[in-house]
Amino acid sequence: MRSFLIASSDCKILCWNIRGLNRAAKRASVHNLISSSGASIICLQETKTSNWTTSMLIEALGPSLATQHVSLPANGASGGPLHLTANTTISGVYGPQTDQDKISFLAELASLQPLVLMARVALGDFNLICSAQDQSNGRVNLLLIQRFTRVLDDLQLQKLTLNGRKFSYSNGQDSPTMSKIVHCFASVEWLAQFPNANLQASASLTSDHAPLLIQGNA
Repeated sequence: MRSFLIASSDCKILCWNIRGLNRAAKRASVHNLISSSGASIICLQETKTSNWTTSMLIEALGPSLATQHVSLPANGASGGPLHLTANTTISGVYGPQTDQDKISFLAELASLQPLVLMARVALGDFNLICSAQDQSNGRVNLLLIQRFTRVLDDLQLQKLTLNGRKFSYSNGQDSPTMSKIVHCFASVEWLAQFPNANLQASASLTSDHAPLLIQGNA
């Protein structure tokens, strides 16, 4: 857990499942997107990098952010780190793949409620969809959708509408399966601070997931 201070009038968060940062070209892509977006908090999933060097961090994050990072190795159904700002809890999420692990993950997500501030954002690759419309091929697990939406309702988290793309993930096949599994959810208290919050998807040539930028006051 690490603390970050964000000005209440300028909240920009970049969220991206990058699918590996071991190649210099991938790190350059992340760096360029950080620079162009002006994001002050970066949530990356699936970096597939266990031994970070200072030069790798600078290549990916830039010199100013390279010394202000926290990383967690994959660990079962772990939902990722909590980032605390002056008045907001930001939960960076990478959800598991199997249905049983997803059930455990949702229980863990619900259990974090006593640890977070009222103003809260949960974002990342949940590996879960919120409705059948979030999957292009119609093959969905309705019970998991119900569990997911029930947890969100219990936590009183509202989904930010994704702009720029209908889906956030594509498997890249000739007849691709596309889904919306990367999400950003926010509490009523956070949305009151940022009433014009905007969730924007960008194109990506280096990952099968679209990078998302959350801007507090767009």
